[in-house]
Amino acid sequence: MEVTLLDLGVELEDLLWEHLTTFNPDTGETASSGDMQTAVRGVALCYRASYDLETDTGMHWVDFPLFSAPDIGDFARVRRDLRDAIPVLFLKAGTPLQIRSDGTLRRLVSDSDPLGLAEALTVLDSDVRAATQMFSRSSAIAGGIESVLACGVRDLLGVINENSVELVPEDGTLAGLLRTLEPVLTLDSAGALPVRSHGSTVQSIVTTAEAVATTAAQGGSCVVVADDFGDRLDTAAAQYLAHRLQTTADQVIITTRRPDVVRAFAPEELIRLTRRDGRRRTHRLDHTPDKKERLRRRLILDQFMAAITYRTIVLMEGPTDVEGFGAVAHRMAKEGNNSHGNLEARSTRLVSPPGSDGGITRLPGFAQLALTLGFRVRVVIDNDKAGLEENIDKLPANVEQVVILPPKTAVEAALIRGLPFEVLEDATTALVDAGEIDAIPESVDDLTKYLIKSKTLKNSAVHVAWAHLVSEIPPIARQLIEILCQPATQQRLDLPDIEHAP
Repeated sequence: MEVTLLDLGVELEDLLWEHLTTFNPDTGETASSGDMQTAVRGVALCYRASYDLETDTGMHWVDFPLFSAPDIGDFARVRRDLRDAIPVLFLKAGTPLQIRSDGTLRRLVSDSDPLGLAEALTVLDSDVRAATQMFSRSSAIAGGIESVLACGVRDLLGVINENSVELVPEDGTLAGLLRTLEPVLTLDSAGALPVRSHGSTVQSIVTTAEAVATTAAQGGSCVVVADDFGDRLDTAAAQYLAHRLQTTADQVIITTRRPDVVRAFAPEELIRLTRRDGRRRTHRLDHTPDKKERLRRRLILDQFMAAITYRTIVLMEGPTDVEGFGAVAHRMAKEGNNSHGNLEARSTRLVSPPGSDGGITRLPGFAQLALTLGFRVRVVIDNDKAGLEENIDKLPANVEQVVILPPKTAVEAALIRGLPFEVLEDATTALVDAGEIDAIPESVDDLTKYLIKSKTLKNSAVHVAWAHLVSEIPPIARQLIEILCQPATQQRLDLPDIEHAP
């Protein structure tokens, strides 16, 4: 794995001067003759690992790839002192506030007050030695040790008396003592408990805060690297701590599956990693000086956050479409028929443009941004207004599939049409009794037409409740979800109409 480091600063450039190279700052590639006006100095590093099957041994190291010849096994390896000089902080899972040599707290204290740390360690070592010696020579402990010595140790090993035996932490060294130290934290009436005993969320909060403090102590001149950031944090803590890292460190490189973490960064800083057709790909938005475009991206990306780890996004015209069809999909998934109605099993998420009612005019830009970020994109379009073909033509050509609802059908009609009268009557009665919708006039003789024409579901925003109240799954909605759970075999698919039962 190869990386290119730029903006090293004077001290690092002096340390690495033998291996400095000029690079194109936009691509990270070695500068060509045409890049010389904008080229910057930097260093390329490569981590390699090898494994010998015959001897069952592995090796790994870091080298300067531009000064190495892998074909003949000649590697310019990076010395330990040079690796340690590069200001990188790896955020690792584990017990925080460790003062041992490799602990983050040790690094923080050593950078901010090295003399104070040395004095504190000396006092700790001296005091613990004195305390353990006093403990070992107390009458009770010394008496027990003497009993053991008298049963063969004195005769066979020549131990003179109990003062020759002393109880010490670990191996008696300062390093061993520091390995035994563990932070305890008092949060409530339970008193002081080890941080790990408070649970993974508390431990992760302290670990991340420790990294923020260490980075701040270095004036922010540090690169923080974290894998699966936020996995053990709640939503608020994940977003807050990600923002603290982002504003404290010169650079933060993290992987995450949490949408709340992504919200702490600018849209252009997001890199999505995907795998399709056996190939790994990276997807990233270009930087843009256009303020309107940046605002549009922010509005749209906020809708993408919940779907950030999904493979496929299904764009719908508005939030009520997502709520209604989403409730139907949830109900179908509970039926246990994974092959026909489980969107999650297909890594598919329903999404709509921002705003109270979204809108079909926003779908083209929404779809293009999703494609740029590496999502597979399918679009579901209502068929209850004029200008259908014109709106379809505006969609990006590489949208995977466009599904058009039957004529004169939006989400409300799709949740109603095709259901028997008894099913409609039971569901509307339940909503009326709950005070969610107005009573149905006695003069109504076609309940299906009345519910659609009066916009009962839309005006009362009861799409989700309706989808769960009807005793049968609405056939149009079922058909749509089943199609979305299958591979897209047609780029355009017009759903047929389904007449409601008498």
